[in-house]
Amino acid sequence: MKTSFKSSILIACAYLPNLFCMESMHSIYQPKPQRIIYAPWRENYVNMIDNAHHTTKQSTNQPCIFCEITNNKDNIKHFVAHRGQHSLIMLASQPYIDNGIHFLIVPYEHTREISDLSNKTYEEENIFTQKICALFSQNCSEIYINTNQGLSAGASIPEHHHKHIIINHAPRYYNLIHAMRETKTTVDLKSLLHNIQPQINTLETIELPQQSNNILCDKTCYHCSIIKSDNQENLIIHRGKYATVMISHHPSYFGEIDIIPNDHIESLEAMPCETHDEINTLTIAIYPLLLKILQTQDSNIGLISYGGKATDKNHIQQKIIPRKNSWNTTPITKSYHINASIKKLYNKLLSAWQVTVFNNNYMHQSAKL
Repeated sequence: MKTSFKSSILIACAYLPNLFCMESMHSIYQPKPQRIIYAPWRENYVNMIDNAHHTTKQSTNQPCIFCEITNNKDNIKHFVAHRGQHSLIMLASQPYIDNGIHFLIVPYEHTREISDLSNKTYEEENIFTQKICALFSQNCSEIYINTNQGLSAGASIPEHHHKHIIINHAPRYYNLIHAMRETKTTVDLKSLLHNIQPQINTLETIELPQQSNNILCDKTCYHCSIIKSDNQENLIIHRGKYATVMISHHPSYFGEIDIIPNDHIESLEAMPCETHDEINTLTIAIYPLLLKILQTQDSNIGLISYGGKATDKNHIQQKIIPRKNSWNTTPITKSYHINASIKKLYNKLLSAWQVTVFNNNYMHQSAKL
């Protein structure tokens, strides 16, 4: 009993500094709960001791499975749905969900990070992402778009960059116990590929939206309310023509960055090309600075695009989440959280960003698009 009481006191003391330096929230915002993805069919894959692509110490002697797939023209064997000039679209062999579609976009180039991709490859990857959303958004709840860079970020194959696009047909709110009972133990990828192939075949004909002069704003949206507010108060690092970079006010992880469109946009297929281009350019310009300051190499980069059947929607946020084995969540996860440590990080990142802009490195990154 005494030991338990002492432990509670120690835990409380550990969090008190962060609690007392919290600032009051000047705008009402309630973060949406995230859907729990339960995928029991992946357990054998994840827990395989001899899985060279899922060990804590990456083997350099194993051939790259993605390079093998890109060089092998047997689309049916590897569930490849489309091959572009610089990358391919395939179904994930170990999908995270069974009630939807889990795509991977895999570049032909063997490189670890998005910043190392060639201009044309990076451009094609982003176009494919937006066009997949356009094809499948209407009949889904949400689309999760994510890149895991490094083992600490959860990458199973960290040495070859790839992007996850998960078309989720299930609603955000659901009974987990019911889902566990009803979840299938296998996913028939061959049948799924056959069913979606007619839609994928129209990919190249899809026209993406262009920029409009109309300013889209939602008075009830938290992000719309702060985009034009004071930079330092709201931890804004850069305000571009179409998008804004800021330290997240409601982080899951310390140092989390939000890159948000200046217009109120809830789905990626509705996002004008110019806005999407600027968000992606800002991403590859800012994330190396963040990781250098925090002394880590791993990160998650992604967003949620809301589909036609979404139970609730929100302002799109491209998130850059630095990951490290030694630290993960903030003391108060997914709540309004701006403390002295975050402000210190903001000042360091802002200074590094200003140097980048002064040296025209950001303009150099813009040439990618």
